[in-house]
Amino acid sequence: MYEKCDSVSRRAFLRQAGSAIGAAAWPRAVPSLADDTIPSSKTFVRTQQIAGVWWLINAAGERFVTLGVNHVDPAPWLAPYNREATLKRYGNDFVDENGQFNPKSEGARRWVARVLALMNEWHFNTIGMHGPPHPLFKAARYYVASIQGARLAPYLVRLGQDPLPDVFREDFRTRLERRVRELCCAHQNESNLLGYSYSDTPVWTVPHRFLEENPQWGIVHPWVEDLRRLPADAAGKQQWLQILRKNYPSATAAAMNYAVSATSWEGLAGEREWGKPRNDARAAQDSLAMLTAIAERWYSAHHELIRQHDPSHLILGDKLNNDIGKIPDWLMRILKRYVDVILIQDYRLYDQQKPDLIRLHQGTGKPIINGDSGFAVVKRPHQTHVKGHKVKSLKEVGEHYYAYLKGIMSLPFMLGWHHCGFMEQWDGAKRPGVGTNENGFLDPFEKPYEEALAGVIEANRNTARWHEAAVK
Repeated sequence: MYEKCDSVSRRAFLRQAGSAIGAAAWPRAVPSLADDTIPSSKTFVRTQQIAGVWWLINAAGERFVTLGVNHVDPAPWLAPYNREATLKRYGNDFVDENGQFNPKSEGARRWVARVLALMNEWHFNTIGMHGPPHPLFKAARYYVASIQGARLAPYLVRLGQDPLPDVFREDFRTRLERRVRELCCAHQNESNLLGYSYSDTPVWTVPHRFLEENPQWGIVHPWVEDLRRLPADAAGKQQWLQILRKNYPSATAAAMNYAVSATSWEGLAGEREWGKPRNDARAAQDSLAMLTAIAERWYSAHHELIRQHDPSHLILGDKLNNDIGKIPDWLMRILKRYVDVILIQDYRLYDQQKPDLIRLHQGTGKPIINGDSGFAVVKRPHQTHVKGHKVKSLKEVGEHYYAYLKGIMSLPFMLGWHHCGFMEQWDGAKRPGVGTNENGFLDPFEKPYEEALAGVIEANRNTARWHEAAVK
């Protein structure tokens, strides 16, 4: 029996939040077509095909496309080079006695109002992933809630050194249920919640840069390697044994392929170090079967637990890294069953992405949001590296933004784009584990990059019109 959420205090907080930000204007959605009746009982964001084009539908029954910015959090405002300027602008109470952001301060409220005003001016309607949005944003913008049930991204773990989780363990599910319940209790009544996301760029496909140094992972996936090294009684190890029992006529045959000396299934269960396969193709088949079982357990558990606690909001799943290689067919079959919208990260140009986007939609039948990409210029001497597809000037940032958004809006199954990010970072403020600075439309002292924003604003204004004319 699952505990119920205590929503009384949440409702009081939201009333306070709504009065604090006022009736801040933001880009209006497009009224639904006359022949599309929206039931009044629908009060949350959902998806719908209208005349062959996929749209998001808000609580008022209006169709819209999500135009978002990522990394809308206080960290870029509190870097060594701009901390003093931020406190001067918003007040010393912007941070607490420990020097950390103080979300309950008047300074925080002034900061929220400033961010909302800029988003409105630039025609952005969504706060994307990476850093939970300040509670005051929830009443004023669409947003994404991230569960983060495990660290699966290659920039968060050292592949081959930090073991990936045993998703078959009962205590893994217990911890996930606790995390899902906590998040759903905080967001299940929010009309502006775009949907729930999971992990950031998990390693379902190993990035090429890792395969260059570890070619064996092209045969046996590192997640599979981690689980088959577990003790005999571990749930993940038992799952591996099930795969071997299915794929080999005997324990001896399986042991022979992996150059281990076991002569029984019990002996194989005790093996912690597996040798180089004698038959690479057969080992790759074993690995794929195990990885598929891992993904099935990961996505089915998330889906089941979210639906137990929140039957209404969209499930976005992991933000999948689409620009390191095609999302495999086996994973698309799982996504088709367990997510409502495919959330991706893809920094390539539109023409490079288009074939993979079409294939991904055809393989899943789901609409797609590019939840992470952008165009950037390295601004020396303040930056040595910056995230985003590199271009030569701020003017080109705006031009590329315009061309990319127009391109994806010509595809009827695309639901929008979340730009990375909002305020740029300079050297000295990189996030742990990330080797590049964040990109953005403001410098660290809130000076807007007008040359770039000209193209951004014009594109955002035209988004609905372009999508209405999408090629069916």
